[in-house]
Amino acid sequence: MFGRGLAALGIALVAGCHLMSGVDRFEIVVDDGGAGGAAAGTSVTSATTASSTASTSSSTASGTGGSQGHCDPETCPGGDTDCRERVCVGEQCSFADAAEGAVCNETNGKACDGLGSCVECVGNQHCDVGYTCHLHVCNSPGCGDLVQNQSETDVDCGGPNCSPCIVGKKCGAPIDCVTQLCVGGLCKACTVDDDCGAGRYCTPGDGTCHDKKGFGAGCAADNECNSGNCLSLVFFCGL
Repeated sequence: MFGRGLAALGIALVAGCHLMSGVDRFEIVVDDGGAGGAAAGTSVTSATTASSTASTSSSTASGTGGSQGHCDPETCPGGDTDCRERVCVGEQCSFADAAEGAVCNETNGKACDGLGSCVECVGNQHCDVGYTCHLHVCNSPGCGDLVQNQSETDVDCGGPNCSPCIVGKKCGAPIDCVTQLCVGGLCKACTVDDDCGAGRYCTPGDGTCHDKKGFGAGCAADNECNSGNCLSLVFFCGL
């Protein structure tokens, strides 16, 4: 009995060592040395299950969706819109924008701008009749719609309805320019009286042409008067 107890203890110790070292199968030889026991040299084989399992992880790296090594658009960050949807490119999360002008119905918009946003317009066809599209917004016709229309000579200036244009803008007549000087279809600044033409004079400080003044009108210099005579003491045009 004492021999068998030692043998059992030996089995337990050896089995424990094998299990801790992660061995899945071991073989132990038992020799009890006594009669009625197992024959000397009897082999006892036991199968075991490993006490630990290699841990696996499923991680999503920044910019990837789904399990490691596989991208799934549905698991990519963010969400899809009428003008932008999530896609996978080379197992990395990305996005694809709808073409400019594609129909959308978000944020009060009508058309995709080609950059992922749904906007009011990308062309006049998205606006009501008479309205114009500028910077993705429909503008009513007039002197503040940021486009040249109606009778304007340039964008929002010139013509009978809008303010005169600044130097460098297009014009059709002197009245279209703040300087009252239209040369070759462009507003110019005068430097001398001759730039302004007959019956007019120039104020070089602001480059503006003016009509000459009649008798009794206030003046600062002779060239401002039709008579060519600005009375120095009273500063009005004389005869």
